[in-house]
Amino acid sequence: MFKKPFIIAEIGLNHNGKLDLAKKSIIAAARSGVDAVKFQNFKTEDFINDKKITHEYKFKGKIIKQSLFQICKNSEYKNNWTSSLVSLCKKLKIEFLSTPTSFEGVDHLKKFKLKYIKNGSDYITNIELIKYMAKKKFKIILSTGMSYKKDIDVAVKTIKKISNIQPIILHCVSQYPTEDIYLNLNRINSIKKKYKTFVGFSDHTDSFEAAVQAISHGSMVFEKHFTLNKNLKG
Repeated sequence: MFKKPFIIAEIGLNHNGKLDLAKKSIIAAARSGVDAVKFQNFKTEDFINDKKITHEYKFKGKIIKQSLFQICKNSEYKNNWTSSLVSLCKKLKIEFLSTPTSFEGVDHLKKFKLKYIKNGSDYITNIELIKYMAKKKFKIILSTGMSYKKDIDVAVKTIKKISNIQPIILHCVSQYPTEDIYLNLNRINSIKKKYKTFVGFSDHTDSFEAAVQAISHGSMVFEKHFTLNKNLKG
């Protein structure tokens, strides 16, 4: 399927809730040579109930402490963006994909006849959502960070039972950034051997060497977080 590495720029929340920044990010990603960009069309209420949970991050050398609910709410993707962003991606000859957190989110993406859909590693046990994605005939990119082997087994079995479209399974370490000692790139080979499907690498290191090495382990799909400026607020 992939004759060369397929590189996904994970824009994620780095649009900071602004359409103009989302577009500028897509253009910059395309110019850098990626094959796809990815967003997250979630609703904060789908995964955060407790508004008292706080999160700390660095901004201009200072530690900022905020409500996690509010951080995510401020960075929510707007569904009315999709038409213009998909059109921009087509113009730039790259793929548009996103990570939904609900059936409604899956349905929204399906309207645009997208080839790929991403299931986040924090949702690998949401079998009903994965089942719904498979029924909609997407090629599912399945991230495996924070998962046990049995979680991957059930998710892949579910997809293959419903759809004849092989999933892409991403080796992922959910540590930001990931230290080299925890990378365990041999897991890429293990996943490929066990599930006999396309395998990739969701790279959370702060460099590029791990992705280069992952190619020798059989990875042909790569996801890397992408921002226009690391000093942006958010």
